[in-house]
Amino acid sequence: MWTQKQPDTYVIFIVDKDYPGGGLPLHEYEVLPKGHEVRMDFGLHFVVVNGEWQGKDELGRLMADMHESNPMKMHYPALARRCLDLKTDDKDVRQMCDAVQKLVDESRAESRTEIAINFLREQVAPELVS
Repeated sequence: MWTQKQPDTYVIFIVDKDYPGGGLPLHEYEVLPKGHEVRMDFGLHFVVVNGEWQGKDELGRLMADMHESNPMKMHYPALARRCLDLKTDDKDVRQMCDAVQKLVDESRAESRTEIAINFLREQVAPELVS
């Protein structure tokens, strides 16, 4: 039997829009057992941050920094320094470019797979596939 309280775990998603709606800066979700209304404290928290939030608070300034392309105009020095490194330091620029290229390649591979599956589902004639 589990008796020792484990530290809480937070999974934070920063999304570009206010998907849940309501204009709030963030939304916190809890996990419920499927098919039950019983709330259980697992210490697991899901937080969705509204990337459009423009409040005059710390989170609003952080979201503004996330949208700012010029590190010199950012509010948070640590984030500004890292962004400046990623834009000017050759090693960091190469590392960032490689990471972005990997994401693009993975996305293309996933898209091709999805397209092929959809063609098979729709029974598209092979001569129509280029």
